[in-house]
Amino acid sequence: MMDDGLLVPGGHDGMAAFPGITKDTTILVRNHEIRAYKKELPSKDLEKSGFGEDNRLLKRINSDHLYDSRLNNRPAIGGTTNLVYNTKTNRLEKHFMSLVGTNNNCAGGPTPWSTWITCDKDTLTSGDNFDEDHGYNFEVTARSITGLTKIIPLKAMGRFNHEAVAVDS
Repeated sequence: MMDDGLLVPGGHDGMAAFPGITKDTTILVRNHEIRAYKKELPSKDLEKSGFGEDNRLLKRINSDHLYDSRLNNRPAIGGTTNLVYNTKTNRLEKHFMSLVGTNNNCAGGPTPWSTWITCDKDTLTSGDNFDEDHGYNFEVTARSITGLTKIIPLKAMGRFNHEAVAVDS
C-alpha cells in the first residue's frame, strides 16, 4: 500500500527522475499504462488498478482531481505515481498517486521546469462510456508532497494516441 492508502498500480511504463527538495532525494514520476475499458472486452487491467477490487478505495480520491470518473462510478484507472527516494539511505521515503482518471498512460517526457508530461494513449470519447474525451497529454509536478495533481488536459498538444513527448528548452 502507498502512503495515500491506495494500492501500487500495475502497468509501469514511461518515467523520469527529478532532483528532490533536499540534496539526498530524487523524485521519480512514473506512468501506469492500464485501462479500465476496451471496446471489445472488459479489461484485464482492472486487477492492476490502485483502487483495489470493485474500486473499494476510490472514496479516498478527491473527485475534483479525477479526470474521468466514467459511468457507474468506474473511473479510468490510468495515471501516474510519484516516488521519493533517498539516495543517501537507499530508502523509499514516500510513494503516492499523483494523477488519476486517464487511460493507458504511455511514455511521456520530462520538461526543463521539473514536470513530467504523461501521454493518455487512448482516443475513446465521452460517447464510449466515458465522461471525458481521451487522447490528451497532462502535466504532473515532480513533488514530494502527497496528493493529486489538479488534472488539466493540454489540449493545444492535440488529441490522438500520444506515445512520447520531447521538450526543447
